[in-house]
Amino acid sequence: MLMTAMTRDCRFEETINEVKGKEHVTMCEVLDRVEARGIEKGREEGIREGIKEGTVNVLISLVKDGILSIADAAKRANMSEESFIQYIK
Repeated sequence: MLMTAMTRDCRFEETINEVKGKEHVTMCEVLDRVEARGIEKGREEGIREGIKEGTVNVLISLVKDGILSIADAAKRANMSEESFIQYIK
């Protein structure tokens, strides 16, 4: 509660409430829980970025093989032509 009051950030209190079943919750346990959530979010983002990167690499191959135009490939990748061209370089 002190951290919530000092930082005006309710995430500390929310995390403590998640582990409420315990009689005594230490700050180390709260920080471990927060850190684990951050790691999980990082993994999820990494997976999303990896999939996007893989998709862009396939589209680049299709452009280089003359199967797709840069405009079509950029559209399929949800990016501008200029951004797509930067990936090709």
